[in-house]
Amino acid sequence: LCTEAHKMNQRLALLLGVFLVFAAYTLYVWLTADVGLIAFLKTLPFNAWSTQILVDLSLACALMCVWMFVDTRARGKAPRTVIPFILLTVFLGTLGPLLYLIVRERSAAA
Repeated sequence: LCTEAHKMNQRLALLLGVFLVFAAYTLYVWLTADVGLIAFLKTLPFNAWSTQILVDLSLACALMCVWMFVDTRARGKAPRTVIPFILLTVFLGTLGPLLYLIVRERSAAA
């Protein structure tokens, strides 16, 4: 039978794996992309799919920021402790919430 600690370790390992793979891919894209972020943003008015994807991801990240804030308060932590994760989300997208989940899982295991 799996104990709760074993399940936590499995979740933490999965979160760390996803975070590391996605962070490595993000770094790879930054270093090798033919077009920078500003050039991509300039093309948005001409490409409906790019615009739709950006709006969709922006809404998803905003919802994740709200959830992180509410979760932090529900866990009895000071709301200011979530600010670094929200800033990471604004600048790096889902890497912020992934890191939040890793820190959350580690603190639950402690």
